[in-house]
Amino acid sequence: IKTPVLLFHSVDDHVLDVSNTEIILDEIGSSSKQRIELLNSYHVATLDYDADIIFENTRLFIEERSK
Repeated sequence: IKTPVLLFHSVDDHVLDVSNTEIILDEIGSSSKQRIELLNSYHVATLDYDADIIFENTRLFIEERSK
């Protein structure tokens, strides 16, 4: 993967350990990669308390790379 990557991970995710995002970030070839840890959500974070954080940061990520 060479395209910009934005990863979100809930620190309290009961399905996937946060180390999974570390593995992904280490293995992908993109020079533009960012991880945001979510503190108030669980596995389906887009339906949880941090949904606004996800949506806003995704919007900013896309806008910055679309200029």
